[in-house]
Amino acid sequence: MPLKVIGKVEGADSVQFDEGFLWCLIVLMALVWLYIITIYSCTMRIRLRVFNKEFMSQFADEHRAAFPEKPNSPQYGYPDTGYGWYGRKLDYYQWVQMASAQRVQLNTLEQMTQTMVWTVVGALKYPWAAFSLTLVYWLCKVQYTIGYMGNPLWRLPGALLNDLVFFG
Repeated sequence: MPLKVIGKVEGADSVQFDEGFLWCLIVLMALVWLYIITIYSCTMRIRLRVFNKEFMSQFADEHRAAFPEKPNSPQYGYPDTGYGWYGRKLDYYQWVQMASAQRVQLNTLEQMTQTMVWTVVGALKYPWAAFSLTLVYWLCKVQYTIGYMGNPLWRLPGALLNDLVFFG
């Protein structure tokens, strides 16, 4: 049974979506959120490894002097994202891992709103095209992520395909 979404589209009083489409859209949104949670988990795993207690202990005296009311250094290096006060003491390998994970996470956040808004707007007129383009977009995001975490140059195929899909 078709479901109605109230709104005006080219003079129509409602837009008809079939139930199958709505389930596909729900599954796609669930996959997108799973991807986001996975990105955050990967970034946190790297953060826990590089900004561990042993590493953070070198800042204890400095932190106590600056914040006598909070004598303990922040856990896990917060608010540093790999480029700050704590990150400057990472070895090169740790810095590349942390910076790459943060960049993937931030890139995802930068694109999330516009991607979701345009998916919904596109779905009002062309539901299956919007669904298909969004699915391909997020598959490219996964390739981008895997590529970036291996070597930042390896992100290019996913990034370029993302751009093509976004303007599709």
